[in-house]
This record gives sequence, C-alpha cells and structure tokens, in this order.
Amino acid sequence: MFKKKPTIKPLSPLRSSDRRKLADQIIVDFDLAPHSADDSDSAEKKAEAIAARTSLRSSLLPDNVQSARFTTTHGPDLKQISGTIYVGSQDGTDSRILWWQIDGTMYPSIYTLWIHPGIVPLLHTPDIVVKKLRGGADLMTPGLARGPPFPRKARKGAVVGVASLERPSVPVSVGVCAIDVSALEQVQGAKGHAVETLHWAGDELWNYSTGVRPGQEPPEEIVRWQRAIDGEDLSVEGLNIEDEDDDEGGGVLLEGSAAKSNGAYSKAEPQEESKVQDDDIDEAELSQKEIDDAFRNAFLYGIHQHRTSRPHETNHGLVYPLTQSSVVSTLINPFLPTFTSRQTQQLQIKKTSWKNIKKFLKALDKEKLIKTKEKDGNETTITDIDFNDPALASFKPYRLPKKDAGSSAQNEQATASSTGGDDAVGQKIEIRTLLKPTRELQPLFASAPRPYYTTAEIGSAVTAYVTAESLISATNKRLVTLNPTLANAVFDGSGTLDKEVLTKGSVPRDALIDRVSKAMTSSYTIVRNGVEAKAKSGKPPKVQITLETRSGNKTVTKVSGLETYLVNPRLLADELRKTCAGATSVEALAGAAKKTEKAVEEVMVQGPQKDAVLKALEKRGVKSAWVEVNDKVKKKGGSPTSLQSIERLNPSETLHHHISDRHQDATRRLGFTYRAIIVAPFEDGQSCRSARIHHAAKPDVTPRPASAPADFSSTRLLRPFNAHVHVTSITCRRAAHKYVYAWPCCQIPLHPVSLRVTMPFREATYADIVPASHILARAFKDDGFMGRYLHPYLDKYPGDLQKRYVRSLRAQWAGMDDENKLFVSFQPTPDGKGEECLTGVAGWTRRRAVAKSASWSTYTWKTAASYYNKVDEYFNPNRAADPEKHKIFEKLAPYSKYHWTGSRAEVWYLNVIGVDPAFEGQGIGRELVAWGFEQAKQDGVGTSCIAASGRDDFYRRCGFDVQDGISGDAGPEGELRKEVRSIGGGMVHFWDGGKEPVGVKKYGEA
Repeated sequence: MFKKKPTIKPLSPLRSSDRRKLADQIIVDFDLAPHSADDSDSAEKKAEAIAARTSLRSSLLPDNVQSARFTTTHGPDLKQISGTIYVGSQDGTDSRILWWQIDGTMYPSIYTLWIHPGIVPLLHTPDIVVKKLRGGADLMTPGLARGPPFPRKARKGAVVGVASLERPSVPVSVGVCAIDVSALEQVQGAKGHAVETLHWAGDELWNYSTGVRPGQEPPEEIVRWQRAIDGEDLSVEGLNIEDEDDDEGGGVLLEGSAAKSNGAYSKAEPQEESKVQDDDIDEAELSQKEIDDAFRNAFLYGIHQHRTSRPHETNHGLVYPLTQSSVVSTLINPFLPTFTSRQTQQLQIKKTSWKNIKKFLKALDKEKLIKTKEKDGNETTITDIDFNDPALASFKPYRLPKKDAGSSAQNEQATASSTGGDDAVGQKIEIRTLLKPTRELQPLFASAPRPYYTTAEIGSAVTAYVTAESLISATNKRLVTLNPTLANAVFDGSGTLDKEVLTKGSVPRDALIDRVSKAMTSSYTIVRNGVEAKAKSGKPPKVQITLETRSGNKTVTKVSGLETYLVNPRLLADELRKTCAGATSVEALAGAAKKTEKAVEEVMVQGPQKDAVLKALEKRGVKSAWVEVNDKVKKKGGSPTSLQSIERLNPSETLHHHISDRHQDATRRLGFTYRAIIVAPFEDGQSCRSARIHHAAKPDVTPRPASAPADFSSTRLLRPFNAHVHVTSITCRRAAHKYVYAWPCCQIPLHPVSLRVTMPFREATYADIVPASHILARAFKDDGFMGRYLHPYLDKYPGDLQKRYVRSLRAQWAGMDDENKLFVSFQPTPDGKGEECLTGVAGWTRRRAVAKSASWSTYTWKTAASYYNKVDEYFNPNRAADPEKHKIFEKLAPYSKYHWTGSRAEVWYLNVIGVDPAFEGQGIGRELVAWGFEQAKQDGVGTSCIAASGRDDFYRRCGFDVQDGISGDAGPEGELRKEVRSIGGGMVHFWDGGKEPVGVKKYGEA
C-alpha cells in the first residue's frame, strides 16, 4: 500500500475532543479497555479508573498529534485509496506516523507496535519470507511459523503484526488476516493468503518524518513483546502509559517506553502504574476571583523575577515588543501555583474572566501597568512596562511548585531538539559569484584552466594571455592589439562598440577584461562554514517571503527558496510554530522544480510573521539582502501595477523630488554624471500618466532657476537617458512652459510623492529584430525546454538558437497591430553618442474567444514574412534543433487549449519575454510585463502566460496570482505526459483582473 510515496496534504493540529474520540475508538477496536469502576466502588477507585483511561488515551495518541489526508494506491489493479494519517512524537524526537485510518478503521504503524507490545496479535515467519514481506508481498499460509496454535485474536479481518523467527519480539510488518489464522490446525500443505500486508519497515509510511530524516531501523529486541510471546497478558498493563496531569490541553511523553540508542529504539522497560494523589480528589473548585488573581499575580511574579535577576540590563532583559505567546510562556505559566493536577486543569486563561490573553493584556493596560499596541489588527503586544508601579513595588513572591527533574530534563531535551537539532542554526553562509568561460573564450584561460573564475582571476588570466601572445601595445601599455581569437571570440558583433573596436584593431585592457567578463556565463556557489558547494548557473535565488490574505481577512506568511541556503523547511516550520504560536504547514511549491529535481518546499505560517521569519533566517546565516519580501496585504484594490497617487501641486511652490541612492547608482553604472533633474512641462490643467525625467549626462551642466525659459531643455540634456516616472495624475494650473529642477537628494518631498523610475521601452522596429533575437538566445540557452529540449545540438552549434528567434520575431513584427504588440526595452550607450542598447524584448497578443480577422495590410505583411522565413530556413537551417522535438507543440495542443476557456478565453497573452542576462535584476522584465496588465485593465480582461522552468516566482511577483497547472500535463497517462513532466517548466499563469473566472473548463469536459 505504501511501497510508493503517497500524496500527503499539510498537517494540521488535532483538537483535544477529536483526539479523545479517536483514542476511545482505538481502545474499543483493539480491546484495550482498562478496568472500569462500578457505582459501588470508592472515590479513590473511581479516580484511579479515570486516570488510567486518560493515561491510556495519551499513550496511544499523544497531545502533539497532528492529522493529514493522504491518497495512495493498493492492490493489483492499483485502486486509489484515501485516508488519514496521525503523526506525533512519543519520545521527544522526530514526529512519525503513529496510526492511519481508512474507511473508519484505525491501523497502527510499526513505530506504535514497537512502543506498545501486545496491542495486536503477533505472527511469525522465517527471515527469508520477511524479506519478501518488506517488498510488499502478502504472507502465505505455508509461511506461518511457531504454530499452531496461533494467537486466539488472529481471526479473519483482525489487524496483526508479523515478526521474523530470528528476532521474534520485533514486529516488522502490519497486515490484516485474510483467513481465521487462530483456527488453523496445520500449515504444511495449506494454500492461499494468510495475511494481507499493508505496511512494513522500509516503506514510505515508515520513512515519513517531519524532520526529513530516514526511518528508524528495527531494534534488536523488545522485552515486553517477548513477555507477550511467552504467554503473559499485557493487554493494558504492557502499554506504555503514565499519569497525565491535564486531560484538556496536554499529554505525556513516553520517555520510558523505548529508550533511544543511535537513532533506534532499544529495550523497553516496564513503568510504574499511574497514581492519583489523594489531595486532588477532595480539592475544592477555585472561584472566578481566585483564578483571576492567580493569573495577575503570576504576571507580576514574572516581571518581579526579571527585575530582581537582571537589575543592570536594559528593560531587565525584556525585549520589546513582547508578543502574546511570549508573555504566556515566559511571564505567566512558569509562575502559576499549580501544585496539583486539579489546579493545573483550573488555572487556564480561558477560565478567567478575560477568556483570552488579549483581553488580559488590555486590562493591565487600563491599570497603566503596561502599554500595549495592536499589531496588524490581530495581536496585542506589550511595548513598555512600568517597573515602578506600586503593584510591582509591593509584590511579595510566593511559593511555587517544585519542578520535577524528569520533566525539566524533558523540557531541556525538547528545547534542544527544537534548535540544536537543526544544524542550520549558527551556520555561516557566504555567496561567491563565479564566471564560466564559453567554449570560444577557452583559449584565453589556457594558462590556468578550470571550470570557474572570480572577477579578479579573470583579469589576471586575460593579462597573462595578452602578455604571452605579445599583444600589449609598445607605445601604450594600456592598449591591447586584437588577434583573431579576441576578434572572433570577444568582439563578435553582439556589442554596440564591436565595429569600432574591430576597425581600430585595438582595445583598452580594462575594456577587454570587462567585455570578457560580460561574455562569460554567470554562476554562484554557496559556502557554508568554509565548505564550498557545487556551483550553479545564474544568479542566486532569494528567499521569498510573501504575506497575503486568505479567507477574507486572515493573513498568512509564506516562505520558499530555503533549500538554496541549506535551511530545512520542516525544521524551520517547527520553530516558527513555537515562536509565532500559530499553525504551520510545509508543502511542495508547484512549478518551482523540474519533475526530475527535488521538490522545493514552501512554509506557511498563520499571521503576519515577516519579522519572526527574518529573525529565524538570520540565526541560520541568511542575510536580509538575500531575502525578498512581497507584501500583498498592503496592496488593496487595483491591478498589481496600480499607480501611486500624487496630490495636486501648488503652483507657487517648487516641487523637489527625493531620488533614492539605488536610482543614483543605476545612473552611474550607465556612465552618467548625476547632476540635475529636469521635469518636463505640462500644459495648463493637463493630466498625464507618464512624466519624463531627463538626467544630465555631463558634469559641466549648470542648473538654471526654476523660472528658466523653455529653451533650457537642450538636446544634450534630453537625449542621453529617458526614464519614465509613472504617476496617476499631475495637474498644474499655471505651470505651462516652466521647468522645475532639483539637486539629487537635496530635500525631503514637500508632498507625498511616490515616483517609480523605470527603464524605457518602445514598440520594436524591423531593425530591432536581429539584436532582440540575440537577447532571447542568450536568455534561453540554458532553459530546459526552449534551449536543451528543442535544441539538443546546441553545444555543437551554439549560434543557431538565435536563428529560431529571429524568424519568430520577424513573424510577430509583421503581424503587429492594435492586438499584437512587440516591445523592446533599451538604454543609451555609455559613449554618449545617443545610440541605444537593447536590454529586453516582450510580445503581447490579445487572445479572443472568436478570433478577429486581420486587416489587409497586416495579412500581407504576415504572408510576406512567412515566405521570407521559409526561404531563410531553407538556405540557413537551424542545425541545433531537432525537427521531431518541435512536433511537441502539435501534440500538446489538444491537452492545453482548455486553459483558455470561459472568461479566460479573453486575455492579453504574454507569448515571449526575455531580458539580456547582463541587465537582469534591474526591473526590466517587470516593466515589460506591467504593460500587459495595464492594457488588460483598460479592456476589462485578464492576463496569461506560460512560464519557463524556474520562473514561476517571477510571474507571481508580477501579479499572476493563479497557477492553472502544467501545459499539456492534463492528457492521458502515456509517453507524451512523461515527456512533458521530464522537461520542467510550462506552468500556465493567469491574472483574472480581480474577478472570479466564469465558465472555465477542465480537461475532458465538453
């Protein structure tokens, strides 16, 4: 049943009432009921019976148990079966699956049988048969050993355990009797199945762990199972139970049940029977005032303890703000006078007059003992405490219950397991940027060949090469004379200055080194505690923290991308569950990894827990610069590209814009001197959506007064760099023909102006097709689908990938109209000559339920481009491509078209987008995507795209909030579907324009 990994949904805590009902069901199903008290029994006997049943419940299902739904297959016909697993920890270590339930029947796991001897009948078989059972085979009747007679409870349909003759006291599989084994008189010569195997040591159920650790190997011997085999009755007494103080909120840890040795259970020792103290029985109920006073005094005691034990520390060691969970765990619970289990049951916050900790803190705030503040509308935190308050000054400590040594050690072990068990805590992480030379650049590094180089090593290698080849100019040591290798490998025509350099025949050494660095493939490696991991291509992905609203006003925090920084998502989730006092879950992030790669897991925490997550990551060596926070809660209303508002300007005032250091640095990297900002004029009463900002390009520009004449905007100022600033509207009543200027960062804005500087883009021209195709070739050469799958011979013909894109862009350019757009982003070249350097390209198409016929002129252009491409392909074929692989588009079409049905048939579709790797990380891709969102908002429709491998997070950040599955992965099982899954990527993303989708069909629907 569990030979293959089942599909398990996120775990969720089990309510105390549900836990008791399940435990009672187990007690009845497995005939484990302890002695029940009669009406004639004394109060002591009744109390003992109640305590025994409570302890038995917690022994079977500890208070930390969590549940989750699962789906798997079973039987020769692979019938799909659904059920529920119950995960808990009975020894303070990793949580394991203790029980699972199918069709209302509870089944114990191997771990439960190891801890609770005698809970089910135990059958035996030779070790050679056990090896077959651990592969999923059923136990045949001739394989039964050590009988007859067999256990009397091993009747048809009964749950049994199976052990080997070599280790008879250690169950290694769990199954159901297919026949009445107890009635067998002989097994030799018998035929048929005796036990249907459901679960065994070594399957996926055994291997499951919240800590992502392998399953525990069977112990050598379990003493109390041996006692059961020898004939002793261990039905209840043999179970590992002990007294439980709090039936409502707690359970017991089964430390004595199975001591740990090297990660496996060792011999179990019997425990003493549970007892109930006599003074608990006759103890009077506490009044409402006594419960309230106990909590108030406990809080005062906690503050008093900090004040007296840490007199010289700031705020006596308390770090503000104090969350509700930290107040309860550190300032209240340790100081409650819980001497008996009865007092423990009564002294709970829900039994006070305040009912919850939030109202309790508000009451103390009214007394001016503390100051509180609402955090995100969901939690009350303490921001200050009056340590000189008369209530604290007059407080006198009282006697507290002695802490049991065993429980203290147990708490210490739990604390250690929550932090010390995570080897990522305290690690030192370093990211190193590496560059890998292409095949054409390999001759430059022949003196010191290796796979990767740092920036400093590249300079040394290039210098060694030009020195060895005697390419340094005799008249100017800074100039390098080009040889055929440099001319062909470095200056291949992809750069804007290549023609000039090739004409001159020389290039400055610094410029050569810079060009070589940009031509190399960027990679990175993670260095953990001095140990360097394997290098990976591209830039290191950031840890993504997303805050979003679910189910109305509930906020959740999602964390993904932890694997890159060697952080275990499940262990982080365990810590966040305790520090945030909220539920957490861990599940695979759809579309984040290829089918052949390990799944990328996402941690979800209830509530806005950004600060707690950042603090936990900092403990694990993850710097804040490596984390990207996406707060979707603050962005209420509008599309993801909604524009910031700006107040009406007073014409008598001068508007000063505060430009951030990031924008200044970006300008300097482009080669400009940042001296002045000129805001273009607006006509009287005119409103505009895009104000143009012009950066001065030379240091000798002298800024003029705000009342400068219109001819102040010289060509020299306007041409070098045109960045668009998006605003909702600017209205100037008497600002016609006036320029407003400001020195950078000179003043704080007089108005709440929020301006977002973006890279400019425009519609593509025919001259842009070739350079844009080079951009796409560089962007997709390492992509699993467009690069390696469709072009398996790319290593042999690295330049042929560009041929595919030049033809596709030519076809899209020919079809440009109001519903087919092709854009290119650009920036001016550093030489100041006014030329443009393309940085990215994107194509948007308006998809309709009923296709709109093209105009005569558009049809003519498209037809001409189609014939041109065919002739070009005939004389200049794409040798890197495999024509058979390109047929996958036709094969997937029937299984992909259902995505765009109903209301989603009317969308703006992003059919291509690529940013030059040399300009990644500057927001270019987002700007190219933002155009489609704005256009879709105007048309009242949504947007859609298909993501390349590893780009799903980018599209989520851009605003595509619906992931509709992998394109082509909805068809029938077969070779095509396996092929789709092996490629990676292909996630279909949608943004429905803030509306609910209507009429969207699933695959196979008519």
